[in-house]
Amino acid sequence: MSSPWLSVDRQTRLKRVVGILQWACKRGRPDVDLAIAFLRSRVDFCTLQDWKKLRRILLSLQDTIDDERIIGATDLRELFTYIDASHAVHDNMRGHTGGLMSFGRG
Repeated sequence: MSSPWLSVDRQTRLKRVVGILQWACKRGRPDVDLAIAFLRSRVDFCTLQDWKKLRRILLSLQDTIDDERIIGATDLRELFTYIDASHAVHDNMRGHTGGLMSFGRG
């Protein structure tokens, strides 16, 4: 059973809010980057489920707005680097890549 399509007004609002959240996650809330990346892939085909996912993200951001971000390092001479890739996982043969660098804390 598929979810119903959103009205044009709600589609426009979803696209706008996803764009704002994309900016916010790159500037200070990287914890929601994965969820926003998923919604970015759905903005052209918005359904009621996508609307509910956006609402859950917004509620989560509201609940964690006062949380402190811990930025630090255990040793500035040790840099940990992790990378991962998945090739040809989509029908159009595209894949995913990602990376992470850390000084051990934060």
